[in-house]
Amino acid sequence: MPFMTEQCCKSIRNRNKLWKNFTHDRTDANYALYQKQRNRCPSLRWKAIKAYFLNKSETEKLNEFWNTYGPFLQSKKSRQANNVLLEENGALIKDKTEIASIFNSYFIHIADAAAEINEGDFGTDCSTHPSIQSILTNHSSNITTNFDFEFTNSKQVEKFLLEMNMRKSCGHDSIPPRLLKESSSVTSEPLAEIMNCSIGLGHYPSRWKMGSVTPLFNQDDEFCKKNYRPVSVLLALNNIFEQILAKQLIQTKL
Repeated sequence: MPFMTEQCCKSIRNRNKLWKNFTHDRTDANYALYQKQRNRCPSLRWKAIKAYFLNKSETEKLNEFWNTYGPFLQSKKSRQANNVLLEENGALIKDKTEIASIFNSYFIHIADAAAEINEGDFGTDCSTHPSIQSILTNHSSNITTNFDFEFTNSKQVEKFLLEMNMRKSCGHDSIPPRLLKESSSVTSEPLAEIMNCSIGLGHYPSRWKMGSVTPLFNQDDEFCKKNYRPVSVLLALNNIFEQILAKQLIQTKL
């Protein structure tokens, strides 16, 4: 193991040696020596593990950091989603790639048969609606015709990061909310710069809108694709950015 230091290895060898001494001469004194050394080994091991991960977290080599922490950042996918089998045209589909393609095609075209919305569904002139007239009457002096998003800052981003629900699933970037929350004091400033760049350019980060879609079974025949519904999980960073923008919209008076 990479985190096993020379001190740990020496302590384990000494423990094994004391155990052999006890098996050859089973006295209370020999067992007491073995027991004392045995109890020291776990403490030294945990200290070595802590020092190893602390060293990797402070390294300037990004590949070493991600190689160390990457295996612990992968989300645990649902067993149900991994064990899906489908029946298509009388044949049982077991290949995961083919199943994903079938679900993708089905979910994309599921609303193709829905009727198109036209102006007659909601009226041709919404300006005469009673609710619109009520808003104009009660807030006519405070109505603004223009709105611009304001830049955020690291303190605001850190506040939203600390308020995150750590139980939420991570998106396709495999960055869990717990990691973002616990590293908020370090990541809030570069995240604020990314968000301000998006606000300044007027373009939303396209990758932050990419979702991880999982088919969840509803009921009846589990081999029929029609009995599944898609659940999309967006990136935790996308949710933070949306909350910051939504707060500005809510605070803006009519």
